[in-house]
Amino acid sequence: MTDQNRDILCEDLFKIYRASGIDVVALRGLDLTINSGEMIGVVGASGSGKSTFLNMLAGFDKPSAGLIKVFGFNLNEMNQTEIQKYRRSQIGFVWQESMWNLFPYLSVIENVMLPMNLMDDTNLKKKKKAEQLLDLVGIRTDQFNNNSKQLSGGELQRIAIAIALANDPALLLADEPTGQLDSLSASNVFDCLKTVNKQKGTTVVIVTHDPGISVFVDRSILIRDGRACVEIIKDNEFVLVDHNNMLQIPEKYMKSKKLEGRVRMDLSDGDLLISSVEKILR
Repeated sequence: MTDQNRDILCEDLFKIYRASGIDVVALRGLDLTINSGEMIGVVGASGSGKSTFLNMLAGFDKPSAGLIKVFGFNLNEMNQTEIQKYRRSQIGFVWQESMWNLFPYLSVIENVMLPMNLMDDTNLKKKKKAEQLLDLVGIRTDQFNNNSKQLSGGELQRIAIAIALANDPALLLADEPTGQLDSLSASNVFDCLKTVNKQKGTTVVIVTHDPGISVFVDRSILIRDGRACVEIIKDNEFVLVDHNNMLQIPEKYMKSKKLEGRVRMDLSDGDLLISSVEKILR
């Protein structure tokens, strides 16, 4: 059993945005617990609510309703100053766009050292730590003084991971970190995140549209319409029931069973059977 103060707890999360006079519901009762030291993928299509969820974990946004606690920090109750301290001490963030992760006029090692300016260490200690982080993410020594124009997209994202780790965050968040990469580079970035998770014990949450992430993570959570609907653990797929006893049937079963509108549910020898009403009435 883990220490709950080191876990991430989300209960009945709602997020409603007002756009052009219309209420847009991004999250609608999301329930999710992430254990300290886990590496999970949050998978969903555009508009599913996955990026909204990630922004809440980072303290960039607050829920309209519900509870969100990260390592004992109740983000609902924190003011802006407290949120800023929380982000500096607890959060590392990797953006999809490399231009948001690195300054193009700085070298690789200067980019990694930059966040360390918030620390009291000497430049020598900062440089040594930056070199260790770059080695961890697989960047060669002869690339340390390169600038971003001399690097591939995959290398830039691995450097972004090193930058995000500069101040030893407990939680590393990655928003579509492989969205602009080819399959080989994407695999290398996922392997890099896995190495960080295993060697440093950092909790890692990756948001992506790619369901193939399940082979790299401890768990993958599929989000649809602002709710967690499916959990995949080592090729085993589970439908999630929230605290309101609601569940979403995975889309592939909806299509194969032609379920829409009204459906019928029965118990047979302890098994739950779901059938199309149209099929029953024929």
